[in-house]
Amino acid sequence: MSLLAYSTVQETVEKNHTRIYGCAIHVNIFDGKIWVKHDGTEEAIADQNEIYCCC
Repeated sequence: MSLLAYSTVQETVEKNHTRIYGCAIHVNIFDGKIWVKHDGTEEAIADQNEIYCCC
């Protein structure tokens, strides 16, 4: 068994050079199943078939 982890991250730089990071989605693929750890998308990924939510 192996674990694969994927995240998409958004980075914004403010005018005062402050960096703001945000995770749009974080998923793990384990034992042939997709596990959603965080879903910040407009259309919920976990509502799709064969995807499990741990949120």
